[in-house]
Amino acid sequence: MRHATRWAVFALVAIAQFMVVLDTAIISVALPVIKHQLHFSNSGIQWVVTAYVLTFGGFLLLGGRAADLGGAVGLAVLSGVAASVTASQSAQHTAAQALTTGYDIDMAVALGAARCGGGRAATMPGAFSRVCRKRH
Repeated sequence: MRHATRWAVFALVAIAQFMVVLDTAIISVALPVIKHQLHFSNSGIQWVVTAYVLTFGGFLLLGGRAADLGGAVGLAVLSGVAASVTASQSAQHTAAQALTTGYDIDMAVALGAARCGGGRAATMPGAFSRVCRKRH
């Protein structure tokens, strides 16, 4: 394996891991602000965390299987990154609509967190599978 390819693979995996850690940190740091500014209840905030963690954990296995079956692991990682970015933007749009229309904001934010968790879960298995394939 060429030296440049090895570093490109490492950079791809590092970016994917950074996105997952950053998203988790953002959710943890933003929860008190969300609770205060949007007048969430304690159970509403708990639903946001639970929705993210459950979908992340549940789709982690599915993302790993998809990366194994797909063969093109780099494509699986890029599609996972695209899915997570799209989910984040969709979550912001849904929350903004809920604020303007009077829809239940607790549920809108929890569903947005669930979509983000699923997108992040699609990214990680492909990234680590890529490392394992290039290493051996």
